Order: sequence, then C-alpha cells, then structure tokens
Amino acid sequence: TAIADYSTSLTAFLDETGSVTITPADIDIGSYDNCSVELSVAPDTFTCDDVGNFIVVTLTATDPGGNTDTDTAILMILDSIYPTAITKDITVELDENGEAYIDASHVDNGSYDNCGVELNVEPNVFTCSDLDLPTKAPVTALLTATDPSRLSDSATANVTVLDLLPPVITLTGD
Repeated sequence: TAIADYSTSLTAFLDETGSVTITPADIDIGSYDNCSVELSVAPDTFTCDDVGNFIVVTLTATDPGGNTDTDTAILMILDSIYPTAITKDITVELDENGEAYIDASHVDNGSYDNCGVELNVEPNVFTCSDLDLPTKAPVTALLTATDPSRLSDSATANVTVLDLLPPVITLTGD
C-alpha cells in the first residue's frame, strides 16, 4: 500500500511573473511503498490571486499496482518581490484659481510589480507658492508604488510649476 506523507509547514513564494508551481518533492517528507511510488500534487500552480491565502493541496502516492493514498497539506502563498517605482519629470500650469492638480499617472513612467501596483503621489496640489521662479527649484513629488502584499517602493519626480495666465487689469471710470 502506498503511503503519502507531507511536510506540515509549507510556504511558496511567487516569482517575477506572479506565479509559482510546486512539485511533490516540495511537500513530501517520506511517502513510501513496498515497491516504488509515484507522487503527484494538486493543485500545483498558484498566482497573485492566491497571495495570503491558506490553500489545501493534496499529495497523492500511487504504486505500480495502482494502489493510492492521499494526504492533504496547507500551503501559504506569499509575494516577497518589491514593486519598482519609475518616474518622469513634468511641467504643470496653474489654472485661473492659481492651482494645478496631478495624479500618480502624470509622473508614473512604467512602475511595475509581479502582482500589480497601486500608485500614489504627494504632493498632488500646487499653488502660486510653488512657481518655478529663478530663485526656486522645481517641486519634488514622491511617487509610491504599493503591491497587494503591501510591499512598496518610492521614487521622486520634479514638477515644474508655471503661471502662463496674464494678469487682468480693471480700470474704473473713463
């Protein structure tokens, strides 16, 4: 009779593509038979959707006589690959209220992660006090890329703030 045996502490880490495949050898700790034994595991492939979940996997041992035994194990899928934040410098123009707004997509230049990223930029509002005058440098904005496992990376972008609206003169009388 084939006997399936598994490790009790199982963790699998996603790769750069956002997936991981396990083999019977990854979880087997001593399945045996009086003859030989063939092992299989199911499910064996996991993706970003499985991160943080405890997943039941079944190890099956089969001998040449067709006898089988199964045992289950709990597998934790983790993502340990940090995202990469990539920025580009931009120029913004103040509106009639003396403000300019940006979102993360304005300074993002291809940030990525194996499981996708959420992007955030700070500051995202600019005013007359941020104008790029001869005595002042561009404003530094911080782009943060955070993946579903809450791993993050940040990069900076220069935001040049311009006021291209001419002043309006209002006269009274003739």
